Amino acid sequence: MRARWSLSRDIPAQAARGAPLGGIIRTRSSPPGNSALPGRSRDLLECMRPSEKWSVRFLLDEETARALTDTQSWGWPSQVSSMSVGGWHGDALDPEPYVTFELDASGPEGAEGHARKFVDQARRAAGLPRRRLTVVWVAPLREQDQSSHRFLEQARDLFGSEQYELAIVAAQIHFELQVRLLMERAATRIGKAWAKRLTKNPRVAMFANDVSTAAAELLLQIDVTQQSLWPAYKLHLSRRNAVVHEGAVMARKEAQESIDTVRRFWAELAKVERPTTLF
Repeated sequence: MRARWSLSRDIPAQAARGAPLGGIIRTRSSPPGNSALPGRSRDLLECMRPSEKWSVRFLLDEETARALTDTQSWGWPSQVSSMSVGGWHGDALDPEPYVTFELDASGPEGAEGHARKFVDQARRAAGLPRRRLTVVWVAPLREQDQSSHRFLEQARDLFGSEQYELAIVAAQIHFELQVRLLMERAATRIGKAWAKRLTKNPRVAMFANDVSTAAAELLLQIDVTQQSLWPAYKLHLSRRNAVVHEGAVMARKEAQESIDTVRRFWAELAKVERPTTLF
């Protein structure tokens, strides 16, 4: 049984209460409802700014995980649309336990704040003191009915079913989809026609040639070829190409390395979205 479970706003609390940490509950996320305006002026400003979809992942401890299974006994925060927990019992792809939230917020600070508030409420309801969890990522998601993280989840599922070649391909789809989003958001902030034209290149987020890496440097102000994960990413990309163009066979270790590299490299690039005071 895979060491993961997930919740959304619309499932009954009994579905998760007491569920083993090694189990999994699959649900379809429901859209968040309207929230009342908070009292603090900073929170009021947050509510007045345009809302966007975000993903926030924290490293997790067991007592917080168990507290999160009973969230519907005290109410689900309106900004949060889904939550998943995994990484238990020696998960090959996630050696450390985690919780991932998908939620609505006006920026990375608000997204992290909403997720932390959720955790604080769950711990308080369980009679636990506050604990500041370590952030793995705070990243934007595309505005669409299905989560734009679905390809990363598909990569995990394909890996679990030993379809290693397709897992590598799904991981690359996730990477390109999410990095393109980072580039499009950067182009909007720049506000120049040339910046938006760069994002129209269908391979701009693949980092397979000098044009795409130069685009990343222009838009994100990051030389991806100088990042510590660049050699591992190039190796992953060679695996993806071998599968897609040659029908190559991949082993478990190769798929595991590809998924890990893609996720870590994307999370590193996503830091362009938030100020240095975050994390």
